Amino acid sequence: MGTLAVETLYVLAAPLAVVVVLVILVSVLQVGFVISTEPLKPDFNRINPATGFKRIFSMRSLYELARSSLKLLAVVLLLLIAGEAVLREVVVLPFRDTQAILAYMIHKVGVILAALTALFALLAVADLAYSRWEFLKQMRMSKREVKDEHKQREGDPRIKSRIRELRMEWLKKGMTLRRVAESDVLLTNPTHYAVAIAYRRDTMAAPRIMAKGAGDMAMKMRELAARHGVPIVENPPLARALFRLTRPDDHLPESHYAEVAKILVWVFAARKMKKA
Repeated sequence: MGTLAVETLYVLAAPLAVVVVLVILVSVLQVGFVISTEPLKPDFNRINPATGFKRIFSMRSLYELARSSLKLLAVVLLLLIAGEAVLREVVVLPFRDTQAILAYMIHKVGVILAALTALFALLAVADLAYSRWEFLKQMRMSKREVKDEHKQREGDPRIKSRIRELRMEWLKKGMTLRRVAESDVLLTNPTHYAVAIAYRRDTMAAPRIMAKGAGDMAMKMRELAARHGVPIVENPPLARALFRLTRPDDHLPESHYAEVAKILVWVFAARKMKKA
């Protein structure tokens, strides 16, 4: 009888080894070959009732429940079918010799293990497909996450727009200050407004507004004009009028020709006297 048990164990070892290898292979295909001590670390979330309820009623938990139930049902059905077949023939087993009984048992156990192996292989393939689908679903980002990632990568559009506005504003201010140095005269309010005017007889049909500014910009224009030797003329009514009516690069309005002409004549005369 001991020899019969040993022979039976040898026969069952191969199918059982196939099942074990199959289980390990499916695990490696799902998550790769990973050795981790993470499950051994203490985690208070595991005893948190709220977290526990979420785990119990999660999609993954429902899937695990369905899979386990299906496995149990399949094994029970398989054993019932095999048991019914064995019961039909068990009455004749006492009349057979030991080798015949062993061969019969090996055959029946082999059939059952083969059926179980096929069943578990099918469930393993289904589990692998579900695990990949679940992983891809978790990796899929929401619209909000995509927008946040775009902000982190490209920057907030509002901030970028504001930076562009500030850059354009600084460029405009820099151009305004550079043009003051190229002007012939700077009309002031004296402190609130400043308008820079230039006139080149050979290239300009009429005096041109080079730059204008108010507040702090007007003060900077005054400082720059003084630094570059551009005459500063205080004429509040004319400065205010030209500030309202003109833009940089505009020609002087005809309505103010006479007033500006008197100022330019004085500026050019003073320049000649200085050179002489």
